[in-house]
Parts: sequence; structure tokens; C-alpha cells
Amino acid sequence: MAKKKDNSHKLDLFSALKTEQEIKMENAQDLYNFLFEACNILRGPVSQDNFKDYITPILYFKRISDVYDEETEAALLESGGDKEYASLPEQHRFDIPEGCHWEDVRERTENLGAAIVGAMRGIELANPDTL
Repeated sequence: MAKKKDNSHKLDLFSALKTEQEIKMENAQDLYNFLFEACNILRGPVSQDNFKDYITPILYFKRISDVYDEETEAALLESGGDKEYASLPEQHRFDIPEGCHWEDVRERTENLGAAIVGAMRGIELANPDTL
């Protein structure tokens, strides 16, 4: 009588393999979990519901600074590199006073919260008709 081969281990091996979609979903879930935990670390004691009250103004501040830089670049190209022309208020939607740009705040190592508030307040005061 011929002996039957035991192939049960092959079935276990194949059932243990994950489909490509399952692997993608697992990786996406791992990424989500990692980012969620990073947000929790950054958020600290601030509740999730109130976190947007902190993040939205910072994103707005960063965007205003980026737009200002983009407008400066465009004016420099238009004027052949004339920095005085590029700094004219007519070249910008918002005025960013000296020391109130995102990069100015980014260079700070102490009292960062006060630096952000001060810069945003400076931008607000420099743009009374638009902000």
C-alpha cells in the first residue's frame, strides 16, 4: 500500500499568507496608528476637541508667510531682482512686519508660544483692513 503524502503543512502555509490588499490595509492601519500616537504626543494635555483651536491659527500663519514668500519671488522675477520693488506693499496681499515671518519664529528656541502670538498679533495690526 502506497503511503499518502502529508500536505497539511502546505495548507497552513498558504492560509497564513496575506493578500496584497490585506498587507496594504495593515500598513495603512499601522501608519494611521503611528500618526495618531504622534498627534497625541504633540497635543499633550490639550483635548482632541480643542486641538483645532491651536493648529488652525498656526497653519494660517504658515500659509500667510508662504504666500508672502511666493509673492516676493514673483516680484523679484518681474523686476529683474529688485529687492526694494519686491518688498513694496503693492506686491503683497498681506504685510508681514519685521520679525513676524514664520522663519523668524522658527528660529526661536525659547518662549515659542509668545513668539507665535506676537508674530500673529503683529501681522494682524499691520493688516487692519484685511484681518
